[in-house]
Amino acid sequence: MKEGGGDKRTEIRLMNEYSASMPLWDDEGHTDGEDLRLSEALRSDLGTFASRWNSSIRAEVYDDRFDHIPVLMRLVDALRSLRRLANPAERRAAEAADAELRNLGEELRDRLQDELGASYHVTYRH
Repeated sequence: MKEGGGDKRTEIRLMNEYSASMPLWDDEGHTDGEDLRLSEALRSDLGTFASRWNSSIRAEVYDDRFDHIPVLMRLVDALRSLRRLANPAERRAAEAADAELRNLGEELRDRLQDELGASYHVTYRH
């Protein structure tokens, strides 16, 4: 599409969000991607990617019991940090899982770009 002498491509962002079943965003916000006419295989893989990301979120991310008590928030954060330091194998496993998700996201970004074509610009935010 030409606009003002330059090419205007539709921006699609591939990024996860808590509880989102489809990790796609456009200028309007979160989208289920129905209007993009993606292959069923890619839609399925995007949904699996979102589910996998959601299941990888540590329980402490959702723990807001102490949000209104700053001293307890700092104490709980310190205890969680100490726990991670005391368990290097757990930390390495979490880092490896994060790297694997990043690689998968980059692969999905490339597949999405290929299916959508040149009129779209697909980015991935990890």
